[in-house]
Parts: sequence; C-alpha cells; structure tokens
Amino acid sequence: MQNPHHAECRQQANRQAASSADGFQNPHPSQEEIIRRTPPRPLRHSWQRGLPPDEELGRLAREYLALQRELWPELADADWLPEPHPETIAHMVQAFKDQYAQPQFDPQRLKTLERFTARLNRLYGKQQSPALACCYCRYSCDNSDPVSIRDQLRNILRRARQELQFVAWALVFADYGISGLDCNRRGFQLACQAAEALATSAEATFYIDDYTRASRNTLEWLRLAARLRQQNVRIIGVSDGLDLQAEFGQVQLHTMAMCASMQHKFVRERVLRGMEGAAERGTVLGRVPFGYAMIPARDEQGNVIRKPNGKVVKRLCLDPETAPVVREIFELFAHRKWSPGKIARHLNKLAPENWSGWSQTTVRTMLKNPIYVGEFVWNRRQSTYDPDTGKRSVKEKPDSAVKRRFRPELAIVSRELWEAAQRRLEETSGRRGRPKRSRNQLYPTTLLSGTLFCGYCGHELVLYRSQGKYRCFYCPKGKEYRDRCSLCTSKSSRMLEETVLGWLRESLLTEEALQRLLRQANAYLEQLARAPRPDVAPLEKKLRQLCRRIDKLVTLVEAEEDPQQCQGYQRRIRQLERERMELEEELARLREQLEPPPPLKLPDLRRLLERLRELLNQDTARAALVLRQLLGRVEVTHEKYPNKPGARWILRLKPRLWRGLQE
Repeated sequence: MQNPHHAECRQQANRQAASSADGFQNPHPSQEEIIRRTPPRPLRHSWQRGLPPDEELGRLAREYLALQRELWPELADADWLPEPHPETIAHMVQAFKDQYAQPQFDPQRLKTLERFTARLNRLYGKQQSPALACCYCRYSCDNSDPVSIRDQLRNILRRARQELQFVAWALVFADYGISGLDCNRRGFQLACQAAEALATSAEATFYIDDYTRASRNTLEWLRLAARLRQQNVRIIGVSDGLDLQAEFGQVQLHTMAMCASMQHKFVRERVLRGMEGAAERGTVLGRVPFGYAMIPARDEQGNVIRKPNGKVVKRLCLDPETAPVVREIFELFAHRKWSPGKIARHLNKLAPENWSGWSQTTVRTMLKNPIYVGEFVWNRRQSTYDPDTGKRSVKEKPDSAVKRRFRPELAIVSRELWEAAQRRLEETSGRRGRPKRSRNQLYPTTLLSGTLFCGYCGHELVLYRSQGKYRCFYCPKGKEYRDRCSLCTSKSSRMLEETVLGWLRESLLTEEALQRLLRQANAYLEQLARAPRPDVAPLEKKLRQLCRRIDKLVTLVEAEEDPQQCQGYQRRIRQLERERMELEEELARLREQLEPPPPLKLPDLRRLLERLRELLNQDTARAALVLRQLLGRVEVTHEKYPNKPGARWILRLKPRLWRGLQE
C-alpha cells in the first residue's frame, strides 16, 4: 500500500536534491548526482560479530599460504603447504568460519595437528623441529582497511619463522571491526583458549602484532597476562618488542599500558573535538539515516566544492525514493494506528533499498529520531564501561550538554505528524503512572475492541474467533466460571456493532446534528478542493520508463535461444510487471485526487450513515478509538432465554458524547 502523500514528498525531495545544504542552487540537477546510502548489512547472529566476509577471509588465506610456502620451502616441497587453489582456499575459509562459530575452543582440534607435528619431527629432526604457536590479529572499526589484518599476519609469520615456531591455519584467530575495549570478542577468546590448550604439553607462544591488538583495556591486559603466565604461555608483541617472559617483561607491560592509556585518552579527546566541530557545521556523524542521501556541494557558480585533499564535499539531502516511505511509516503509526510490528511486516514486503530486515525495534527507533522533523541532535548519550562486569551501559546526558541544530529544509514529516507519533509512542510504551492499556485498546481489530467489559467480573471482553466473519466477543473468566463470573455466553461482533451504531444514530445524529455535520463536511471538502493537487508527472514518467524496459526485455527473450538466459529475462520481466502494477495503482489513487470532490447534500449524507458500519471499518483502528472516546466503558451482562439456549446481552453505556466530540 502506497501513501497518498508520496507525490508531495517526492516533489520536496527532488527540490532538496537539486540544491546543496548551503543553499546554493544546482543549475543541472540530476538523479545521477544523488549518492544514496549503502544498504544495511544483512542481519547476523551475535557470534558473527567480528567475522569478516568470505572474500576477505579468502584473501587472508591466500596471503597465509603464499608467505608460509616462502618461509617454509621444505613443507611446500613436501606438499604439506598446498598451493592456493580455489578449492584449498574455500576449505580454509570454511574451517575458519566453523571454528569461529564455536563458543569454546575445542582441544580435539589439536589432536588433528599431532600427525602434522610427527611429520615435522621426521622432516627436521626432533631437536630442530618447529613448535606449534597461535596468533591473533584485529582492527577496530569498519572504516579501517582490512589490509591491516594481512599486514599483521605477515609480521607475525616472519617473527615465528625466526624463532622456529610454526603457526598452523587452525591456530590463526582474528576479529574484524571490533574495538579493543570490548573484552567479549569471539576471536580473542578463542585465541587465549587455544594458547592455554597448547601449553598443556610444553611452553606455548602467543603472537600479536603489538600491545593494543590484544586489548586497549589496562585491567583486562593485566588479567590476561596473569592468566597466560600461570598457564606457561609466552606472549610476544612483534612490532613493539613486547615479551612477558623477558627479564623486564612486567615493567615493559606496565609502561606500555600507561603509554597506551594516555594515547587512548588523547585520541579520544581529538576525535570528540573533531566530531563536535563537524556537528556544528551540520555534517552527518555516522551512517546516513533512512530517507536521506548525499549530494555534492556546489558554490555560487555551480562548481563542485572539494576539500584540500581533492575529495568532494558532500551535503545531506532528501532521497526521492525513500523519503516517501518515511512519511508513510509515520502516517501508518500515528493516524492509521498500525503497530510497529505490522509496519515492519509491511516494509519487508515492499523491501525498500532491497532490504527486508525490518523489525518493530527498527520502526520504533525511526519514529523516535528527531532528524525527520529537521532537528539534528548530537552528544545526547554517553557510553560507560563497567570493569567488573565487562559490559557497557548507555546513559542520557543533561540537556545542557546536548548539541542541537535545526534544519527545517531537511524535514520529511510535519511537526504535527511528528508530535502525534510521539504521543502514541508514549501511550504504547507502558510507563508507570498511567493506566495500563490492553492490546485490543492499542491495536484494535474491531470497532468495539477495548470498549466492552464484563459487568460481573470487570474483565475486558476479547474475541472468541478473531478471524473471518464469525468473530464473537466473550469473557475469558465467564467461559470457565472463574471468580463467580456468570457471563458464559458469546455474541457476534457484527450484531454488537450494529446495535451500538444504531443507538448512536438515533440518540446523537438528530436532524439538527445532521445539518451541522453537513456544514462541517462541506467546509472540509472545500478545504480539500483548495489544496494543491498532487503532481503525477514524475510517476507517469517512471511508468513510461518501466514499460520501455519491459518491452526491451521482451524483445531480448524473443531473440534469445538459450533457455537458461530466457528464464533469467522472464524472472526480471515478472519483477518489473509487479512494479508496473503498483505504479498504476498509485497513479489511479492520485488521479482520483485531481478532481475536487463535489459538495455533499443531505440525502447523500443520510445514505452514507445507513452504511456507517461499512464506512467505519475502512479504518478500524481510528474508528475504534473515536467510538471508545464517545461511549466510554461499556459493561455487558446477559439474560438467558427461558425456552431456548443462549442469552440476550444487555449493554450499559456511560457515554461521554460531548467530550468525545471535542477530542
């Protein structure tokens, strides 16, 4: 389902994309200039945090084999270090992933290396045979270059060869894109456990590139040093010369810890200072939010602005493709009363940005983000580390420390829509000090959901059959005669709705009220007629382009003789046909808005009121909220029929008509 406000939002997005954030107009705006944000990464399990893509693991495996064959030519000649064929690389990648998936290092893996150790003893002799060692590599964030891991591995392998230590592939561990302050890194924990397992038979060596690769936390480093020294494990820092088994190893460790702590503090201060300046200049810190894109900044002459290093200066703009989706999310939540879970399911069907990983948490986070009303907020939260638990907690900062920057030209939703969404978020959050609302009240599925209550026990009536046309209300306690509740019968939701709406028509919609309602409705229709009509030209252009693409693919299918190639064309044609149908439906809805609606007459209004239940069920969630405000709490009792099964339900209303009409 597409939102009818998409055309208006697309016009605003296209206007914003045609100019930079500094207000200089782009004389040649084009869709090619818009730099859209990278799509989100696929959802992964928690243990996959730090696991690199298969392509990067393949490059690491090739680097390992190439250098080890160079350092150990005898093993290469004996085919114990195979050539980096694609099959070999794929096997090594899968072995690394299988080991990374395990929460604990399996000592049985060392037994598979015993045969390899025996071969080394026969090849080099027992006195000259190399010992097995393990290593660990890491880089901090996704913005770092993965080449850093391969550089670290090269340094480690060369140092290990000098010390007659052989690092098998099964003993290579790494974490990609994880900070050294995180003590729960899967690769690091596996490396420490592997070093301890190696030390059960003899002294083991644990290689890292430098002190900061293992950890940036001083307390964690001291625990690690005491733990591995007790297990007779030798820790070697290749680049910085760290050796805990040396005479002054402990002094060296404490000196490096002090220097690393000071360096981390200075780097953190510089980064925060740079981020604060970037926030003041309006730079987007972090990932570009959904609904926005980047565009090259231009000067008054229309020339692209570049940094001193030659890189193009980019400014934030509205994305014409995803900004309407943001507006739709707020409309569905605030006005249509959809739940975040229902919105997430709807978005996963639409798959904007070709991503279907939406969840209700993602939707709630978007609804709380003030950037969509043009308010950019920075320094709102602070992350603190607990050395006892090893976990981080996020705390809100005082308002005096929060940096805010208002840019109304980048607002996607109006302030009224934003505030309506925030009010509904507060209603559905379940905070203390406010009456708890049931699921039926928050997300009603019938006109009377959350309004009917048992007159005997006070329990809310729920649906007995929640699907189809035979939906019935009943009291869960009365069905089982709990708490002496005697409402043991059920009643059709259709009958209850028709009864309540009939009472409303008779008591509320008098002749005078109908005249007043007619005047208000015609005034609203006149306001709609004065509103600007939606621009359907961009959608019509997109539809024409889509039809041309479909015609070209059909021509290719007719000329193609390869059946497999034809199947690929046909799949693409089906996808484009679905897009064409959605565009045609949206165009049909927008074209209906082009013609101003005629004014209502009293006979027309009476005919509409005769179909009141049908009209209200077109937007059940909003209609149920209005009825609940009008009727108040409706208590239900029953009287059993004397000569037949079943009972007649009696509804006692406490109407709040005037208050409900005001709301």
